[in-house]
Amino acid sequence: MYSLDGGKTWQPTRLHEPNIARAWVRWDFAWDAQPGNYTITLRATDEAGNTQPDSVLWNEQGYLYNALIHHPVQVR
Repeated sequence: MYSLDGGKTWQPTRLHEPNIARAWVRWDFAWDAQPGNYTITLRATDEAGNTQPDSVLWNEQGYLYNALIHHPVQVR
């Protein structure tokens, strides 16, 4: 899922085949982007309903990082 409003609302993405257990999944979403600065926030949910948390404890080596990712985007 993706959010354009800081996680207040979430919209679905389209998943692309193949969907292989425990593997990355390709996805996309349609967005009629207007000029400006945005932050796209992404969140995954697995087939069991487990959703990525808003934040996780700091992990110095970065292993198993599973929190939301915020992507700044500038549309011109």
